[in-house]
Amino acid sequence: DEEDDKREEIRADAERPFPVDRALLKETIRQHMHSPVVRMQFLSSGTFHKAFLAALEDGRQVVARIARRFMPRLKTESEVATINYLRLHTPIPVPIIYHWDSNPYNRLGHEYIIMSKAPGIPLRAVWNRMRDEEQHALLRNLARLVVDLSTHRFSHVGSLYQKPREKVAPVSSSATAGQFFIGPIVSWPFFGDGRGELESSTEIDRGPWPTEEAYLAACARREIDAVKREGAGKERGHRPHLPPRDRLTRHGSSGVGGVDDDELSTSSSSSSSSSEDDETFYRDYRANLRSSLLVAQHATRLRAVEEDMKRFRSVMERELKGVERELAAVLSGTGLGGDGSFVLHAHDLSLANIFVDEDDPSRITCIIDWESSAIRPLWHAAHLPSFLLPPPPHAHNTAAHASSSHGPPPSTPSSNNTLPGKLWLAAERAGDTARDLHRFVEWDGWEEGLLETVVGHD
Repeated sequence: DEEDDKREEIRADAERPFPVDRALLKETIRQHMHSPVVRMQFLSSGTFHKAFLAALEDGRQVVARIARRFMPRLKTESEVATINYLRLHTPIPVPIIYHWDSNPYNRLGHEYIIMSKAPGIPLRAVWNRMRDEEQHALLRNLARLVVDLSTHRFSHVGSLYQKPREKVAPVSSSATAGQFFIGPIVSWPFFGDGRGELESSTEIDRGPWPTEEAYLAACARREIDAVKREGAGKERGHRPHLPPRDRLTRHGSSGVGGVDDDELSTSSSSSSSSSEDDETFYRDYRANLRSSLLVAQHATRLRAVEEDMKRFRSVMERELKGVERELAAVLSGTGLGGDGSFVLHAHDLSLANIFVDEDDPSRITCIIDWESSAIRPLWHAAHLPSFLLPPPPHAHNTAAHASSSHGPPPSTPSSNNTLPGKLWLAAERAGDTARDLHRFVEWDGWEEGLLETVVGHD
């Protein structure tokens, strides 16, 4: 029932209503897929987008991803380019993009992507029921894909884009030679809490960067400049919290289209009012605090962030020298070098985003959700998927907890017996501390004392 589906969408939106006109969405899909929509189902509502599944009259099924107003244009364009690159140049199975529009002022009123439905079923639906040998086979297949991706090297840290900005997917790799390029990074710390309104050319450096040193320097400068703007009343205060992906609301499908504003407000007002009041109170508190700060107090805060960033870069430099030694040892005698090359980071290999064959769950049929992907140093990108890591202390009967009971992932030929596999393993092992340190600049705003929780006392 469509009305029940709309109510489910509203519940998933919770305190952040994101109405989408379903009639306009159906017409948009019909226009570009050349077949009417006979049924539409809400799938999910997340931090950056919501998704709908549309069944067409000709029997096809497509997914429409509708973007929220974060990282305007760049997020959609980079996601499209990343998926197209993976489909054309790697063995990773990804959706086919049929049409996209990064103009938020189009007829629908939102940026969107229309893509094929992922074949198979989400891994989370079967992971806990899989036999050990099936899980090991799946992990070997996943390792092959991840290691292969690490062999695709890029010259800068940033995000992937495509030119010319065609609205449909290219049909062959030969037709796309030279079309992909590296542009500004699509990453929450560079856009969150109003930073998306800053001009890249003058107010914030979003890259791309030719070296990891240049990237880390830009991260440090970003936080120092934010404290300066806050002292001048140009940066709004915020409560310290993790990047939005860590608090993403996952549901089935999303879309609030065709619902009156009154219905939206009555359904969500009770859940959102306290949150909005808290946020208003906190912003007022920070505004009053700023207005009462003496120049000397702000100077103290500025010195603190500058000292933290100096210390962060010093510790990172020391750690990265160790990473370089480890990788150099692997490359020794091969005649190959690894300097100045970066890899595409598959940052969200979750049980929800990996699709598998229902009859043979060790076979990966599709990997979805490549939004906010970035090109990073190998030490950053080489890490285990989150569902293979031990659960946090407060976690209980979660899929991650169930997966951890099976022990570490098995050794795989792709991980151990090839040079790319050996490099990946060396970067994963040597880069562990560097990845922990990097989380310090992945928060959406520097806070006093935060660095101590990451690096401790010297």
